[in-house]
Amino acid sequence: VNLKGESDNDAASSESGASYGVEEQIVHVPGQYERGQGWCIPESFVFPFRPTRLDGWHNWLLGSIYVEGCRRWRVKPYRLITRRDLHSKQMKNIFNREWKPIFTKMMDAPGLKIPHNLKDIDESFVQSSYVIATEYLKICFSYIFEKE
Repeated sequence: VNLKGESDNDAASSESGASYGVEEQIVHVPGQYERGQGWCIPESFVFPFRPTRLDGWHNWLLGSIYVEGCRRWRVKPYRLITRRDLHSKQMKNIFNREWKPIFTKMMDAPGLKIPHNLKDIDESFVQSSYVIATEYLKICFSYIFEKE
């Protein structure tokens, strides 16, 4: 995840299968995917490659659409993902080193309340909370934003 919010690859989210505003018929439930292990995420799932911070925040709050071939899955909000949900050591490491530190810090922004019910989170909330969380990051990690 690019902490400054810039994208190195504008096509990254489409390569990963992330898609916004798409109505999905498939709902994640434990055991829905491969091997009957109770995982809520497809075994082939990979995190989007170098998303902007805003795209990452969207996925953190609302989840994403993951596409593999002709199959599409709605992946739960990334903030609800646990290590047990992920199938490979590589994905667990990416989550723990690249996603979780940034977005859990953003969630710590003073005055930011993330609703528990996903129905209470819409694009307007994603945008407004992103602004608040980004300002908090700028306070905590000002050296990263010095060139702006």
